[in-house]
Amino acid sequence: MLTVAVVTFMIWITEPWHGVRAAVVAVLPVVLLFATTIVDREDVNSLDWDVLILIAGGLTLGYSLQVTALDQRLATLVPDAGGVSRLAVLAGATLTLGTFFSNTAVASMLMPVAVLAAVTGAGDLDLPAYALAIALVASLSMALPVSTPPNAMAYGTGELTTRDFLGTAAYVGGAGTILVLLTLAFIRPWLMGG
Repeated sequence: MLTVAVVTFMIWITEPWHGVRAAVVAVLPVVLLFATTIVDREDVNSLDWDVLILIAGGLTLGYSLQVTALDQRLATLVPDAGGVSRLAVLAGATLTLGTFFSNTAVASMLMPVAVLAAVTGAGDLDLPAYALAIALVASLSMALPVSTPPNAMAYGTGELTTRDFLGTAAYVGGAGTILVLLTLAFIRPWLMGG
């Protein structure tokens, strides 16, 4: 297993030299794991396919936004009222959407929008601040079973209800989003010498 992991990793990081795309390299460990019988049919049948499909679907949605240029259209809808308010709108959208959809999907969908909003907007905040806001707030949006793969797996056991997720996660998401915004708006510029 370690050999397969190391070989795959080495091919991924040397992509600029050999030109084999990461998507193609991702097939290599699957083939090797089956060929060496490290993984068999029972292992595949025991996977949580619904969680994997949830993650893959979210990544596909994010890619679709970029390919269709819908991310550019969405970026123009973000109000241009200064860096902090623009960042707050994106963070709020990330938290809200991440609650009802997979946070992986939301991060994948809104990251291009945030990048375009950072590039086209006026304000004190730079591109890393926008990217960090989306990534961190997407990680905080976990109030429903569909929000994160771990939530979906825990819910799938049948021992938890939707209400179990709502209580704590809603507070963590709200308070965490405020903390992320305050950190990026006031503390990060000070640390960066701005």
